[in-house]
Amino acid sequence: MIKVYWNCSPAGCLKLNVDGSLVSSSGLAGYGGLLQDSTGCLLFGFAYSFGQNTIMAAELSALVEGVKLCMSQGYMDLIIESDFLILCHLICSDTEFPCKLDGDSQGTSSSSSSPFYFDTCLP
Repeated sequence: MIKVYWNCSPAGCLKLNVDGSLVSSSGLAGYGGLLQDSTGCLLFGFAYSFGQNTIMAAELSALVEGVKLCMSQGYMDLIIESDFLILCHLICSDTEFPCKLDGDSQGTSSSSSSPFYFDTCLP
């Protein structure tokens, strides 16, 4: 058994935890997330179901929706956590992010100019 735990973010920084899920027998997928401040106070949460899909689509949708919600509310200094290691590697690599988060045509990369820090919550 692997224990997964949550640590508070540094003072003045917010933490967005995202997750996707898939019911293997039906293929039904969903995703959600939470935004918390450095004391653990919940700022908002979200959850969506989107029919039959893949776990990668659910995990990526959780990330994209969470970041969009944060940006729309003016939250930009974020630590983003996910337990989906493939997504962590995709985002933390030097390849360009394959989705548009802010409506631009260039997409968003994990460059050093980004205000986001992405990490896995696995020990």
